[in-house]
Amino acid sequence: MLVSAAAVGLVFGSAPQAAAQPPTPHRVDQLGDIVYDQLFTVGVQVYERVETRRQTVYAPQPVTNYIPVLRRLHSPREGKPGSLRYGFLGSPLPEAFATQGTLGRSSARLGTGHIVTLNPRTLGPSDHYSQLCVSDPLDGRRIGPLAGGSLALWCPS
Repeated sequence: MLVSAAAVGLVFGSAPQAAAQPPTPHRVDQLGDIVYDQLFTVGVQVYERVETRRQTVYAPQPVTNYIPVLRRLHSPREGKPGSLRYGFLGSPLPEAFATQGTLGRSSARLGTGHIVTLNPRTLGPSDHYSQLCVSDPLDGRRIGPLAGGSLALWCPS
């Protein structure tokens, strides 16, 4: 049985329409922006790396530890364009903190262990001790538009 477009339009209460134009594909950076915006909507704690500090560790020979310093972003429009950003789930983190870092060379990785709470304005030491740890379970691999991420969990001293 052959059914015309006009008959289908009458049954469903609409007039026949011309063939729709194919949708314009999104560019990758547009999709990244949509995904990034949604991180804030669903409650991911997003942080920007604002600095990497160098510290010499003597164990047993001198080696440089590269310590990421992170500051919380409260909206997708905050932060410096092009900076490394990280997402965290779990326990609430402070406004600014440093992680354990990586030995030997600077990288996008966070390091694993206790965080150090920092003053969010000065990025200097804070009077608050944190019992939270972060890790780098993805071994430095990106998560969508983020340079990495972690669970923020309580950890024993």
